[in-house]
Amino acid sequence: MTTRRSLLLSSAALAAAQALPPVVRAQDATPAATLAAADASVLLGEWKGDYVGYQRGEPFSHPVTFIFTDAHGALVFGKQIIPLEDGAAAEEAASLALLSDGHFIGADNDGLKFGNLLPDGSLNIFKLEAGLDDGAFFSILRKDGQPAAEPTRDAASLLGRWVGTLNGFQQGEMTTGLWQIDINDATGPAFTGSRSYKVGDADWSEAGLTEGLISEDGHLYRISSGGYSIGEMLDDDTMRLAYLEVGMDNAALILDLHRQSANLAAATPAVARMPAIDLIGCWTGTGEQLTSAGVIAGTSELTVTDGKDGFFTGARRWKPEAGDWYPAETVNIVILPDGTLAMADEDSYLLGRLLEDGTLEIAFAEPASPEPTVISMRLTRGC
Repeated sequence: MTTRRSLLLSSAALAAAQALPPVVRAQDATPAATLAAADASVLLGEWKGDYVGYQRGEPFSHPVTFIFTDAHGALVFGKQIIPLEDGAAAEEAASLALLSDGHFIGADNDGLKFGNLLPDGSLNIFKLEAGLDDGAFFSILRKDGQPAAEPTRDAASLLGRWVGTLNGFQQGEMTTGLWQIDINDATGPAFTGSRSYKVGDADWSEAGLTEGLISEDGHLYRISSGGYSIGEMLDDDTMRLAYLEVGMDNAALILDLHRQSANLAAATPAVARMPAIDLIGCWTGTGEQLTSAGVIAGTSELTVTDGKDGFFTGARRWKPEAGDWYPAETVNIVILPDGTLAMADEDSYLLGRLLEDGTLEIAFAEPASPEPTVISMRLTRGC
């Protein structure tokens, strides 16, 4: 979606780029096998692989090429190219923002990307796409011309019904309920099925399509009609997901799901427990966006006003270096077991980590056309 914020950021790019360190170009980069903290230059170059997954419930497989041409700090910018049957190619801008643990969140024109760089130099990308082309695709890519390793994780191990609780903030209010996923089909690391949910005393929702992926290390990425989920397998029969939704129903919820054969319609929702991280207070710091026109710098402010058991809510706002504050947006936050902060505001998705020195690093992604908005932020407590 294109928002007022993304349009203003793009229009400010040329002026802001002149005042910042130079952007690294592909020919200046030295390839490396692993990601240095907040250094996206190792991703520069041309990466080739195949997307495998599901689109609108049907198996999907297609070659894909990523060409990353510009890097700045934790940000890398380029394009995704998918060849079409008529010999043409579909191109769209793609940007990624890295966290210090090597994982990233990114966006293109109509979806989100997650992943990491593997020790052997391969690039994992998990693409989740909403809307008319709803789908979940997985790719292992390489830029040295060598074939990528085949994924060994098989989503067939997830087939069946998963039922459990939902807890978190929706529109700034604490929400509890029940969630159910039926995984009906799997191809390699990809799966498809349906999901339904029940909030408070309301009836169960109608079943909706869901599609997802499981990584080699057990991380999960899932999309349904309302939003995105990321999480991990805690054991063979337990998954914990952070569900993120933007728009009027903006929410960040924890889904604790267990492999079961019976519906838990009469169960009492339980409160999921997350790592003891205190985010209450005001956080401020720098933010940078990398676009085709250059780098935009600004100031980001996060005010966390309420929280309990790893669920938080508050407001977030942004001010470009040469402009005024944009209106504040409600932001909801949950914490996953590995310490990842998963966040959603009114039109964007964010991942973060609280570092040992007390710095809060945040990677921001908003799908948009012609270019997505992807920002890397470093915040410290105090405004």
